Amino acid sequence: MRWPLLGGSYTAQGLIANAQRCINLYPENNPSDAPVPVTHYHTPGLETFIAGLGQGRGMFVASDNTWYGVSGGSVWWVNAAGVQTILGTIPALFTPVRFVDNGLSLLILDGTTTGAWEIVLATKVFSLFTDPTGLFQGATLGAYLDTFTIFNVPGTRQFISTLSNTLEFDATYIASKTAHPDLLAAPVVVHRELWLIGEKTSEIWTTVVDQDFPFAILPGAFVQYGCPAPYSIATADISVFFLSQNDQGGGMVLRGKGYSTVRISTHALEQEIQKYPTLTDAIGYTYQEHGHIFYVLTFPTADKTWVFDEATQMWHERAWMDIEGKLHRHRVCSAVWSNGALYGQDWESGTVYKMNSSISLDAGQPILRLRSFPHLPTIKTQRGEKGLEGKRIRYDKFMADISVGQMPLTSTPPVDLNKLLAQEVNIDLILGQGPLDDTFAILLEAAAAVTPAPILLLRWSNTRGVSWQGSLMQTMGAAGEYLTAPSWWRLGIARDRVWELSWTAPCNVALNGAWVELRELVS
Repeated sequence: MRWPLLGGSYTAQGLIANAQRCINLYPENNPSDAPVPVTHYHTPGLETFIAGLGQGRGMFVASDNTWYGVSGGSVWWVNAAGVQTILGTIPALFTPVRFVDNGLSLLILDGTTTGAWEIVLATKVFSLFTDPTGLFQGATLGAYLDTFTIFNVPGTRQFISTLSNTLEFDATYIASKTAHPDLLAAPVVVHRELWLIGEKTSEIWTTVVDQDFPFAILPGAFVQYGCPAPYSIATADISVFFLSQNDQGGGMVLRGKGYSTVRISTHALEQEIQKYPTLTDAIGYTYQEHGHIFYVLTFPTADKTWVFDEATQMWHERAWMDIEGKLHRHRVCSAVWSNGALYGQDWESGTVYKMNSSISLDAGQPILRLRSFPHLPTIKTQRGEKGLEGKRIRYDKFMADISVGQMPLTSTPPVDLNKLLAQEVNIDLILGQGPLDDTFAILLEAAAAVTPAPILLLRWSNTRGVSWQGSLMQTMGAAGEYLTAPSWWRLGIARDRVWELSWTAPCNVALNGAWVELRELVS
């Protein structure tokens, strides 16, 4: 029977309900005439474009299509030829920065009350921004709407606006979030309306004509959620995404659209997020590739990255693998689209990467791709589907439904795969018998070093995802070996077994699921 993969990451609070992980793969829905409803594809790899200057803090493409960024304390811009120029320095804090652009100048905000820094777009002149009135004293986030530039006043419920088409301020152009006494986290413009996202509630304002103050609250446009992590806020199209909280609790991820919000996180993700030591340092950004809009949400202290795909409404994990085979949060902290390409900034070094799914390594390091399967509650027979009802099942064959023969051509001579598979006795010593411990990728990396054919690893759990065993390897075929069928035979007997496939092959691979041959045994 064919066994398709239908969802994304979903590791439920009770593994007996669901134990699926989806790491560095994203699901894509197929048309109705495809052999399976969903195929999993590679997330982007990273290729070094500009060397780092210090901790990555943010990047931005301004209205004149010029690309700017901050690394450590260095402020820089990149011209159309990809040449980086240092413009000046700001305090080298560990917090992200955000940018706001009014068409003439670009302001850099670091979340403190020490002010901001200005880049004149036409001349690239960089300087500390000063407000003679003393009204503006720094901000966390800024927004631009209908010729006005808007900022939160840190530590208050207030927001402040410039006069039209200028960076000058007036004492009358200040107002407060009014519907609830929580502090204002950030102003955000969505669909030409101003969202005032507070720490526990949010409200929506709009521009008004011929008034003493250019903004007014929209009656009834109130959201009963705020945000504990202002840097988690990101926009795409006519939506705003953010990590939420209110008086009842926190840890849900929301998408704001129109005058309301929709919960996009799953119970499994919320249960995971609420275990993290802190949520206030969460960082979010959005980007688009192959028609998918991705919202990337990273938790630095927890060392985790989760990604929501707007096209499928599914979540997956992103991670990079260190030289010890352990998984960490994804390396990119911000991304921009410039000169027809996507670029990402490294949170640790500030290195700028080219970022797309045709790149199969993370700056030269292998990328672990992993997909675990859902529980199998029924089997298909000639008479239709039949519930397993806790029966013992004998697994005669498991064959991965995965693209093969995709390895780039190489001059490396082939190696006898039997010699490689003979090392199987040592695999479990590396892998361990417990849950995924993030070290088994060392084995896959070593295998790739001695054979030109990418290796696929199969594990399974007879305890519904609590402990794992197996660790069996098969080839996915060297370059051009398109008829290879990665298969495993005589896989034992179990009730409610959970399967898992993983690889680190430096090539693009697509995964549909598997075919299984099994038979029901008398209990």
